[in-house]
Amino acid sequence: MENYNTSMTLIQKIRTTQDEQSWEEFVHFYERYIYVVVRNMNISHHDTEEIVQQVMLKVWDKLKNFQYEPKKGKFRYWLCAIARNAVIDSVRKQQSQQRRRDGLHLENENNSNVNFPEVEEIAEKEWQNYIANMALERVRKLFNEKMLQCFLLFTESKSIGAIAQQLELSENSVYIYKSRVQERILKEMKQLEHDIG
Repeated sequence: MENYNTSMTLIQKIRTTQDEQSWEEFVHFYERYIYVVVRNMNISHHDTEEIVQQVMLKVWDKLKNFQYEPKKGKFRYWLCAIARNAVIDSVRKQQSQQRRRDGLHLENENNSNVNFPEVEEIAEKEWQNYIANMALERVRKLFNEKMLQCFLLFTESKSIGAIAQQLELSENSVYIYKSRVQERILKEMKQLEHDIG
């Protein structure tokens, strides 16, 4: 998808028209991100997929009345708060079902001990990875394979000399290739952050 709408423009389109194309675009931008955040809460792949679907349904419903207030935090934090609550609900439900199977009954099942890392920390860390991967995918078609390999090997903490030897290039070429790809990725990350952050 070449033309990225800003998240707020996209949200406005979903709120006013609720058209399928806008929703698919929203899902394209955020579903994978939500998946990664939920998985980082030590949730299994299967449960994560179910939770992500629940989150997307809740987001669809809540977007009708959503009012973005930048002073309260970034849009992705709102998404992650919904994801966190869905995870807590899911874990509590599983714990309750397990207690029933085991024949245990507690006065207040909502007092289950559900403890997760700070969602903002996970959200920010995963957002940076997510944006970097999206940016890399966007620039892949702009560079030849050797240039991309120079950058990717450099991200694996390989030295310029080792990369040059492995790819049979001069060290100067490796440095130039790595820098060009890196510069373009940083530019794309900045644009993506503006567009969907």
